[in-house]
Amino acid sequence: MSNLFIDVGSTNIKYSEDDGNINIIDFPHPTNRTEHIFEVPIDRITDSITAVINGSAAKRVYFSVQMHGYVLSDEKHLPLTEYISWRDARYRLLGRGEYPFFLPAESGTAIKDNLPALSIYAGQSLYPEVYSKAVYVDTLGSYLTYYLTGNAVVHVTDACPTGFYISATGELNHDVTGLPYFKGLKFPAATTRIEQAGSYLGKAIFSPVGDQQASVYSAGVTAEDYLLNTGTTSQICCLSDIFETGDFESRPYFNGKTLCTVSGLIGGGAPCEVKGKEDILIENYGNAIKRLPKRSGLIFVGTFVERYREQFERIGGALSGNYRYANGASAIEGLKKLAEDHDANEI
Repeated sequence: MSNLFIDVGSTNIKYSEDDGNINIIDFPHPTNRTEHIFEVPIDRITDSITAVINGSAAKRVYFSVQMHGYVLSDEKHLPLTEYISWRDARYRLLGRGEYPFFLPAESGTAIKDNLPALSIYAGQSLYPEVYSKAVYVDTLGSYLTYYLTGNAVVHVTDACPTGFYISATGELNHDVTGLPYFKGLKFPAATTRIEQAGSYLGKAIFSPVGDQQASVYSAGVTAEDYLLNTGTTSQICCLSDIFETGDFESRPYFNGKTLCTVSGLIGGGAPCEVKGKEDILIENYGNAIKRLPKRSGLIFVGTFVERYREQFERIGGALSGNYRYANGASAIEGLKKLAEDHDANEI
């Protein structure tokens, strides 16, 4: 059966069918952007996505999406907010030092200023006229499935970055959702397998996955590798067959595995020129590696690496004597592999 693969990134929306040709359009620009606010019109995002799907004859649609963002909707599931991006850190506008609640490692994320749960907490004080009307909380992935199919469903890899879920099961973390700030809110269903969320114009729409996990899945990572995934920002991660905790995020992955991750590292969105500044990246990435479980190899993927290939030769040599490039690895390729493994009942 023919497939359409869509990666909704922070800079671009990339899409491809089974023929392998990749098309690229711009992710919509923010219309409200300040030092701590980053909002993108949700209707422009849905217009872009439906245009891509409507222009394809494929019968199945697989998504990967940027994580750590959200949309709030009213009791009719109509948006009250625009898409509040992972780049939004409105919690900082409160000017508070300590966070108001705790997240266990089992949440699959860490408490940080751009966490949607913290953003919603802050928004109730900053924008009470909007946030007081909120009923539904959606990730970008679950909002897209709701918009297309009427079912707000997303994979656990995109659900957990909100701070409201348990990584291993996809169940809501009631220690968080039961707090007074979140009572009355409704959240999307989170799946731990690749499942059909519903249908749109006769096309099967599958539960969206996190873009980081999709990229990692395409790269052939083994239990002995670190993987540096570079894009607008970068992360260093490694796989674990068990739920492992430490000075890193224990993010959900596929088939019950954990993606030990240090995020927020320097990437292509950084306002600096890499040439002649490799030492800055070596220090940034090297400190992150020290926080992760010990591995022997290092894999490079992503647009930032591709743009500065010569500089990353030196960076790779400084970080590991055993590094390689996963040529062609991407979220789109990860989606293709996930679709193949789903057909084989392996994921």
